[in-house]
Amino acid sequence: MFRKKFIFLVFPQGTNKIKRFTIPKFVLLLGALFIFGLVAFSLVINQQYLNQKVQLAELDRLRQKTVKQNVQIYAFADKVRVLQQEMIKLTQNTKKLRAMTEENQELKRATTLALGGSDSAMASLESNRRVNQETLVRQLHLDLDGLLAQASFLEQNQYELDKYFEDTRSLLSSTPSLMPCKGWISSRFGYRLHPLSQQREFHRGIDISAQKGTPVIAPADGIVISKSKQPGYGLMVVINHGYGIITRYGHLNKTFVELGHRVKKGERFAEVGNTGRTTGPHLHYEIVRNRVPVNPIRYLAQR
Repeated sequence: MFRKKFIFLVFPQGTNKIKRFTIPKFVLLLGALFIFGLVAFSLVINQQYLNQKVQLAELDRLRQKTVKQNVQIYAFADKVRVLQQEMIKLTQNTKKLRAMTEENQELKRATTLALGGSDSAMASLESNRRVNQETLVRQLHLDLDGLLAQASFLEQNQYELDKYFEDTRSLLSSTPSLMPCKGWISSRFGYRLHPLSQQREFHRGIDISAQKGTPVIAPADGIVISKSKQPGYGLMVVINHGYGIITRYGHLNKTFVELGHRVKKGERFAEVGNTGRTTGPHLHYEIVRNRVPVNPIRYLAQR
């Protein structure tokens, strides 16, 4: 079958001579197979080239994305470092405030412990820039966990300090440290001869001589718990300042408050008078702490 031949006749233009070509059949088959193989090979190579081009483009895109992610991670690491430094400063300030409040040693020790770990984390941050991305991300997670724990501790400390200073402010505003009226002290706290009976007695407060109508102010924040006329003290007002402290004001001419009124430190609430048993206009002023009379001069000396 392969011995068959194909005869090709060629008629050149402008001549009567005919050219004759004889080609065996198997040569044509080999030629056809060669051409087919060449075409197929070209298609395969072309497809591989296209695939490789797509892969290179994807690889370049991923490389650029990785570079951007690294830049973002390093920027985030820098922010974590700044945050750690600020947390150290805040913790140190909290420690100072805690020392000022003279709290117990356990809380002071806890405040000191909150400082641990931040410096070593900061020292390792720069070296982390030279390791792989996974290690850096893992270190950032650890740093963030530490910051969250530190922030939680500082929040608790801040709450306790706020409560302490709020209580301190409340105590200071409720401490009767102001002179209730202008005048001069005509009778002091302690034993004395009664100005009318001339008998020795214990004077539970001080007498401040002043003109009738002189304003009487609240020496501290409080609530009016009594307003009445007493046989000896005349018109009297009693103010509860909290913390076991009450103040009493006798021989008043008039008052400007009612029961339950909340007075502020320095607020005028009455006038000096001479009601009750007196030898002249003055203010009888008492401070009672935990039901025990105390010398008002001690509180005035604390101003």
